[in-house]
Amino acid sequence: MTETRLLTDLQAFLGVFFPFFFLSSYAREKRGMSYTESLNLTLVLNGIGFAGRLLPSLIARYCGTMNVYITFIFCSALCMYTWVPVHSTPGLYVWTTFYSLSVGGVQSLSLAIVPIIISDTSKMGASFGIVFAAIGVGALIGSPVCGAIITSSGGSYTGAQAFSGSVLVAGGLIILAAREAKRRQKQEDVWVKM
Repeated sequence: MTETRLLTDLQAFLGVFFPFFFLSSYAREKRGMSYTESLNLTLVLNGIGFAGRLLPSLIARYCGTMNVYITFIFCSALCMYTWVPVHSTPGLYVWTTFYSLSVGGVQSLSLAIVPIIISDTSKMGASFGIVFAAIGVGALIGSPVCGAIITSSGGSYTGAQAFSGSVLVAGGLIILAAREAKRRQKQEDVWVKM
């Protein structure tokens, strides 16, 4: 199961931080916003992300941490795909708000599901280390890969947006499979709070 977590976090965090690095440049280059206005988007992304990191924890108490985490990964992927058709400044602010709320759940709950997947407490420390390493590698290489995609496509952000959404979907599918394996191991109902 640790390998599953490693793959999930590597996949998901390849796509998570792309907007944090490229939203301002996208706003300037594609929407014609000024430097100050484009930085406001980054401030909105980080400011609303504060609430986006707190709310999923509250929801997880009632619905299950893993269930909420999976939901927020897929919501983040959906937001990433919906960035492509945004063609106005107000639309970009709305998109930034929704993405910030959804990605906050991915960031805040990524470590909270380790104890759910790993039952053996003697391996918990190693599991956290592996997950942190996967998150670090994914976060480290995700944005440069997106930058290379933007450069190779002549300045178009569509490929990088699709890449980020796709790796989030891949990470969500892997953790969904891990949830299903754990559910079957425990012989629980499909809608179990996990």
